[in-house]
Amino acid sequence: MKATILNAATTFAIAVLGAGWAYALYKAIWVAVAIPIALAAIGHALFLAGKRKVSTTPKTSVWMMEWGFLGPFFLAVIGAGVIILVAAKFAPGEKATPEEKGIITAASGAVVAAIATVLVGKSESPWVNWVDSRVSQAFVKAFTRRFAPGSAPQLAAHSSHFGEHEGWGRKARRARAEVIADALQNGTDLLPAATSGQGGSPPA
Repeated sequence: MKATILNAATTFAIAVLGAGWAYALYKAIWVAVAIPIALAAIGHALFLAGKRKVSTTPKTSVWMMEWGFLGPFFLAVIGAGVIILVAAKFAPGEKATPEEKGIITAASGAVVAAIATVLVGKSESPWVNWVDSRVSQAFVKAFTRRFAPGSAPQLAAHSSHFGEHEGWGRKARRARAEVIADALQNGTDLLPAATSGQGGSPPA
C-alpha cells in the first residue's frame, strides 16, 4: 500500500514538474529549464563519486549514493516535459476528425505510460530501483572476495537479510555500512588477499 501511494505521488510529481519544465522551455525561461538538468547531473555525479568510495569509506559513500535519486527523477521530469511539448506541437487542430484526435491522444498516452512504467515501476517503490538496488550492487561489487565467508561484514555486503534488516532500505544500508566500516578500520574478517601489501584500509 505504501509503495503504491509513493508510486502515485512520484508519478504525479514527475507529470507536474514535467509540465512546468515544458512551459519554461516553451517560454524560453532558461534558468528554469537548466535547473532539472543541473540537478540530474549533480545526482549522477554524486552517485558515481560515492560508488568510487565504497571500498574505502562505505558510510560516506552511502550518503553520497543516496543523492543519486536526483538523476533518474529529474531525467523522468525532462522526459515528461519533452512528451508534453511534442504532444502540444502535434495536437490536432479544430478541423481534425475524431479518429485523428483519438490516435494522437492514444499515442501520447501510451508513451507517457511506457516511461512511467520504466522509470517508476508498477508494484515497488521507485526508490528501490533508484537507490536501494544501485547501492546494493555497488557494495556487492566492491566487497566480493574481500571478507571471510559468513563473517558479519561479508553478510552485510552480500546478504539480502542482515540482522534485523531486510533489503537495502535507508536504515538497512546504513547499518550494513557501519559494520563494514568497522571491519575495514580494525582489519577484522579480511581475507589474506585483501590485506597483503595494503597495511589495512583507511577508516570510514
